[in-house]
Amino acid sequence: RRGGQGLQVAPSVIRWSGSDITVEGRIKQRQLANSNFAWDFTLQSNQGRLGLGRPGEFIRLKRWIAEGKMFPGRGVLNLDKVISQAGDGELAMKGAVYTGNAPGITMSGRIGPMLARNFLGFWPEILGADARKWASKNVLSGQLQGASFSMRMIRPRGASKDTKSDYSMVLDAVLANARFVGNSALPPVYAEKASLALKDDAFRLSIPRSAFVFGDDRSLNIDNVELTAERMFDPTVDGETKLRVSGDLHDAVDIVQSLGVIEAQAGQEIKARATGKIDSQFRLTIPFVRSGQLPPPTVIGQVRILDGKVRNIWKDISASGRKVIIDVAENGWTANGQLMVGGIATKFRWQRFFNAGEAEQPPIRVTAVLNEKSRSKLGLQVNHMVRGPMGLDVAFAPKLSKNAQRTSTHVRLDLTRADLEIESLAWRKAAGKQAIAEFDYFPRDGQQSARLDNIRVDGGGLAIRGGAKIDRNDRLTSFDFTAFTLDVVTRLKV
Repeated sequence: RRGGQGLQVAPSVIRWSGSDITVEGRIKQRQLANSNFAWDFTLQSNQGRLGLGRPGEFIRLKRWIAEGKMFPGRGVLNLDKVISQAGDGELAMKGAVYTGNAPGITMSGRIGPMLARNFLGFWPEILGADARKWASKNVLSGQLQGASFSMRMIRPRGASKDTKSDYSMVLDAVLANARFVGNSALPPVYAEKASLALKDDAFRLSIPRSAFVFGDDRSLNIDNVELTAERMFDPTVDGETKLRVSGDLHDAVDIVQSLGVIEAQAGQEIKARATGKIDSQFRLTIPFVRSGQLPPPTVIGQVRILDGKVRNIWKDISASGRKVIIDVAENGWTANGQLMVGGIATKFRWQRFFNAGEAEQPPIRVTAVLNEKSRSKLGLQVNHMVRGPMGLDVAFAPKLSKNAQRTSTHVRLDLTRADLEIESLAWRKAAGKQAIAEFDYFPRDGQQSARLDNIRVDGGGLAIRGGAKIDRNDRLTSFDFTAFTLDVVTRLKV
């Protein structure tokens, strides 16, 4: 309405993106020297709320004021001062809006300290709407220590889609004691300090120290996170980051289990029998923007398991290893290392492919060279027949889910370097002559006895094929040799 001091703006409600404020003020016309005129305005409010991105979540407005000038002849709106106070925070900014031959907007300002979630109420959607949506969904708590921003978007009138706009954007913010969710399947992440920067269409997030936080005061450390993304306004956007993860093996198992790599039963079995520390380096590619559903991240890196121990890896025999290396690629991972099994040095290799069924997964391979002493440690009562080193190669499939089928363990013995003798057959093989023995071991299953199938022995003129059964005390109780050949003159079936 018109008054003696110009136009009076009656209380009016302005709504946008879950926010609303009731403004009032005055607008006064002023004559300019070139026969044009300007409108000076002052608007204010102390009634309203600023939405935080989630339905029903907002902060109450305490004070809002906007002062500036409108120049209708030039198509310019100057915002000389805009101050917003809500919740525990404050925003101060200035800028201009152009509607003439080169329409656009310029803006700059600062945001004072406040709760991290309250910052969402002051975050203009024009400064990265998708990033604001992500923060609204995933930032749980924390303290904004301060932020500043500036932007310029000018586009000539009549410009085509190929015309390059005069564009720049800068946003810098620092968070402390932040708690956020990086993936719905994972525990929340806690960061002592995080620096966020958006420059034109390039995004950068730096977190020197953070951790996955579990509900029982356990944590898995994440260090040196540097997340970057280029061309943020393209239809397809990926973020790249490098990070270091370290902590207790049990906590790492919980993370892997949360991602569905192993089932709960396997995770419980590992934690019940294994201990150790991990130290890992990863490079992740994280999809940010897609037209449809976001694909999962891709991970490349290396995990080191330090001072690992596994109880009862075979009966009452335990294993330990100072270092196990797991190389992670886009299609799977490969683990290699050296283990001391019952005091015997062994090497092992385990490979898994992400997009393959259990039937297509390679087995775990364990190799060792056993002498008389190490054979006795393992309970192999064969030293009366075998003298000298014996190569051992064991392949088996781990049971990673409760629905996994029970499988056999394949054992291959290289007896070439050993001296063999079976007195009852008056047979002897000297060291240096090639000889092997192999079989498939099936453990006891309910009422089914443990057994050896596909027995094959070749060397020194001796050839054996068949199977055997084993009792509860691991003693051979019966044999079924379908073929038994000694030299070339004796053929027996037992």
